[in-house]
Amino acid sequence: MEKGIDVEAELKPEQLKLAANAVQAARKQKSILEKRPDLAKILGSEIDKAIGAIAAKNITNVSDKAFNKESVVINMNVSQIKKLGTDGSSEQVNAVKKTVDALKAKRSAMPPDEQKKLSAIESEMNKNPVWQ
Repeated sequence: MEKGIDVEAELKPEQLKLAANAVQAARKQKSILEKRPDLAKILGSEIDKAIGAIAAKNITNVSDKAFNKESVVINMNVSQIKKLGTDGSSEQVNAVKKTVDALKAKRSAMPPDEQKKLSAIESEMNKNPVWQ
């Protein structure tokens, strides 16, 4: 069995401070991505991972601006679409609708996996009149 590292013995105070700052920065980044997954690349992450990390119950906390980005909407799951349809703001709903319309216009040029994602999103949207 491996012995754990004694952090205080192994790191100097300056190193501990740097480590604590790194943890704090990671928490801030997560907080930003929960509201603006469209900024993932700027923050050194991937949009699909950022939107995928947001639970459906928290999707209404995402800024409507994020839903203007095709890479955000195409990576949303059906549960997130459903939650926005029932509890999202009119700004969020309108942004998603507009982006889905733009994606539909590009469907034939999309890779098969994105076409499949778009079909799943459309199917869910067809179930709720708010999306019409």
